[in-house]
Amino acid sequence: MADDVYKQRKKISVPQGGDEGNPLQKIQAIQDAVAKESGREALNIASNANSINPLNAQQNAPFDISGNMPPQFAQVLQNRMNQVNKLEEQDEEFDHANDRLDIAPEGRVAPKKNPASAPVRKLTPDTQVRNTKGSDALDSLLKQISSFGAFDEIELPSKSKFYSTIPSSIHVRPMTGEEENILATPRFMKKGKAMDMIFDNCIRENIDINEMLSIDRMYLLIFLRGISYTPEYDVEVKCPSCETKFNTMIDLNMLEVDPCPDDFGPENLEGVLPKTGLRYRYRLATGEDEQTVNRHREMRIREFGDQGEDDTLLYRSAVLLESIENVTDKAELMVLLRKLPVVDVNHLRNVISEPPFGVDTDVGLICPNCNEEFKIALPFDAHFFFPRKKETETQA
Repeated sequence: MADDVYKQRKKISVPQGGDEGNPLQKIQAIQDAVAKESGREALNIASNANSINPLNAQQNAPFDISGNMPPQFAQVLQNRMNQVNKLEEQDEEFDHANDRLDIAPEGRVAPKKNPASAPVRKLTPDTQVRNTKGSDALDSLLKQISSFGAFDEIELPSKSKFYSTIPSSIHVRPMTGEEENILATPRFMKKGKAMDMIFDNCIRENIDINEMLSIDRMYLLIFLRGISYTPEYDVEVKCPSCETKFNTMIDLNMLEVDPCPDDFGPENLEGVLPKTGLRYRYRLATGEDEQTVNRHREMRIREFGDQGEDDTLLYRSAVLLESIENVTDKAELMVLLRKLPVVDVNHLRNVISEPPFGVDTDVGLICPNCNEEFKIALPFDAHFFFPRKKETETQA
């Protein structure tokens, strides 16, 4: 065979095992096998991982290629290395982005860091602005508007009776353009992380927002909207009697907030089902529980589409039930809920979802067309955090 022809190498048996997820160890195994066959010393590539070049066989490659390499083969190797380098750059950028947003690798919002140990990183428009030294004019304006971001102290409806690390009173500031930018980011909204990120930014205390009860989160959501925009919430509703649609304004400050009763707490979340007489224990929903329920709903839709039943209500009850008599397994509780009389199922759902404290989101209205009085649940549409622009009245 001529020297200028690419030499076909004999098959080499590579030992199996080791760290299957580590590509460097796989390459090292190949290098060791080649060295064993050729009698040459194996190259330790671990310390030269960043300098591997498939076209520089003598110095860095984990295996030896001799002779005149075909251009097609060289191009394939080069393209592959370019892809690897690109992926490594993307991974580094992703890690940097996670650091900037304080997001844990698995996608969950990381707890706030202790200011004494590390600076708290905040969202900023882009890297250029982050690294640009502010002018005197910018510094002056930032100081001027700092008073608009003052923190208000609020007491949570739960009185923190269900927490070990969240205080009963927390401090909340109004949203800024940073938080509105989070709301306008589809991937944050789709993953259900937008409000967690906003709460984490706007609460001064170092708490894990996922541990907060849904009841307290609802109160915080409404309060944050009121101090960030105004408590005036313009909505369009339809009268259930005459079906007339009309616009009205809901004053969020007028919603009643009931604090947790002194005799209600985590130690007495239990009862007896009215029909079967079975005893049960439960817990109140947290933000993490609501995420679990939402993921279940989305999974059912992806798996069955419109043809499958929506078992979200039963699933939510099963998630929050601690036990029914001696049954504690979630799958078994789901089976039991399907077989219980509907009176008992409805009782459980109401007890779990409507504890005796929190924000009353039922709003009383009067139809301007038929004067019928009715109630609606507080609407949460796109205009809740993106209020409509009020039309300017002009004088004749």
